[in-house]
Amino acid sequence: MHPNLSLHLHPSCKAEIKDLHNCHEVHRFLSFFGKCNDAKTALDVCLGKEFQIRRELNKQRKLDRDEMFRQLDGEKSSP
Repeated sequence: MHPNLSLHLHPSCKAEIKDLHNCHEVHRFLSFFGKCNDAKTALDVCLGKEFQIRRELNKQRKLDRDEMFRQLDGEKSSP
């Protein structure tokens, strides 16, 4: 199972999403028997990379925000 595959939500995985949708349209019945597994695997890899990048960005934003609050807290306690 994967998240919502709208193209605007995953700009770096557009080709993989289109390939999977195309495979499901062309091979409606055979997709139940693994015909589209290669396209799905490629999409899973792409979404995994995208998730990892987003996780790193969120981690950096958290560290920046924590530093900002530490500085603000230091300014409040100084007379």
